[in-house]
Amino acid sequence: MDITSGVEAQPAATQTAGNPALRFAGAAVALAFRIVPERHRFGIALLAARCLEPLIRRTSAYAERSKLHTDDLREISLDLLLLMLTRHGTTFTPRLQVQPLEYLPPPGAGPILVVSPHTMLSMLFLRYLEDRGYEPFVIAAYPGLRTPGTRLPARVLDPSAALLLKVRRLLRDGATVTAMIDRDRPERRNAEYQISAGRLFVSDALLQLALQHDAHVVFLATRLDERSCIVFNLGSPSRLAADVIGLAAEFAGFVDHTLTLPAGAPDPRA
Repeated sequence: MDITSGVEAQPAATQTAGNPALRFAGAAVALAFRIVPERHRFGIALLAARCLEPLIRRTSAYAERSKLHTDDLREISLDLLLLMLTRHGTTFTPRLQVQPLEYLPPPGAGPILVVSPHTMLSMLFLRYLEDRGYEPFVIAAYPGLRTPGTRLPARVLDPSAALLLKVRRLLRDGATVTAMIDRDRPERRNAEYQISAGRLFVSDALLQLALQHDAHVVFLATRLDERSCIVFNLGSPSRLAADVIGLAAEFAGFVDHTLTLPAGAPDPRA
């Protein structure tokens, strides 16, 4: 039995093979950014990402990510640029906003499971958590992943046969674990929901562990607002979500609601 089915950090469609020319270009861009003082790098990255949009639109990475219907071209372009900077060791300080903050328990308040769809800028939530002392773990298929905008290695949980056992142990110890739990295709261990953007496939294996260990479950979706601020929209399941079916359904409802809100708009349900 493959217990990792449905808990991969990213759908296979978003994983692209390394291209030597692209890797060289990424390293060159990251090196050029080091000329800019760190406090200005994020602002410059926003401008550069906007200029790169026509090029990004023609890439296979954009074609695959756009199938998920969770990010627009502006967000994908910025995410790919920030990924290049982090991968090549160029640090930056992003503009981040969390709303509503009360859905996120303070560090040390018990086990926390943060679940999100593949809104790609959500990886920056690792930076937010790290800066505030949560010491988060992330499920990702990239062992060399760094905390965005830093040279610090992220606490990566590699999808493997032992993944769920590791997550179970971490939640039992009161840790914070983050994961993207939507999928781009039907799988044996996921549920299907119809939302405004189309079909949403949700893996429920981690949600089941959260229920078993009485973990705080936090829903996360990320948008880039009109002020070029990265906004983390948070949600929390209601008391009616007493089982994994209810929890997954509320996550799907949160995703549908959040992705139809204008970027940065306050959630009227908060």
